Amino acid sequence: MWRRQDWTFSSIVALAFGLSTAWFWWWLIMYEGVWAYMIFAWIPAVPALVFGFHAVKNHGSGVGAIAMLLALSPLATSMIV
Repeated sequence: MWRRQDWTFSSIVALAFGLSTAWFWWWLIMYEGVWAYMIFAWIPAVPALVFGFHAVKNHGSGVGAIAMLLALSPLATSMIV
């Protein structure tokens, strides 16, 4: 009952890293304007993509897919800006 297929260890780790990537990019870089730290936004994105890919491939996790989208969200503005 408590264990659902979407909430695996890899999907939770991917979600944590994906949220930290999205927060780091959208708040610190876009809102605060600290563009010098732009490269550091990709440090939590790499584990989010790895764990998210593992969760989606092995478990079919929707949470892992959302985490991967959060980790890739900086690409939406880096192409525009």
